[in-house]
Amino acid sequence: VCSRIVRLSACAGLSLFDGSGDPEQALTRSFAALQQAKAAGPGSLSTSGAGEIGASAAELRHESLIQRAFDHDRIDLDFQPILDIRRGIVGHYEALLRLRDEAGTPWSPPEFLPAAERSGLIQALDYRVLELAVTHLAAMDGAGREICIAVNLSGRHFGSPALLGKIH
Repeated sequence: VCSRIVRLSACAGLSLFDGSGDPEQALTRSFAALQQAKAAGPGSLSTSGAGEIGASAAELRHESLIQRAFDHDRIDLDFQPILDIRRGIVGHYEALLRLRDEAGTPWSPPEFLPAAERSGLIQALDYRVLELAVTHLAAMDGAGREICIAVNLSGRHFGSPALLGKIH
């Protein structure tokens, strides 16, 4: 006899398929609907119509790009110096997220961040940005350089208890 109560929830993605057209496109739409439901949170249901396949396929490609970038360590930060004009020195650095595809081509955040936010991968990206920034700060501190770094985090993730717990 189990004395624990376990609460479960589910997300579902639904795409109607009447037997005509390409079954693979219907599966792609179903997967995209599932990702939308997951992004909406526990207990969500999302549907996808045939007219949404173009956006769904592009979004799936972006999600796949992000996941492969995680898997193959192709997520980096560039550090842009921010000049303190009054003092004429670099006041701090802004950490800019960079993601590269298999060919090493950098992708601009506006190209992949919307897909990351809709799919739920944004949380993992935010954590990766923080990890890379802290690693860089530690290396600079070890080298005797004191610097400040500003990072950009998702508005959807900012202020969440999970993020605050990770930072603290």
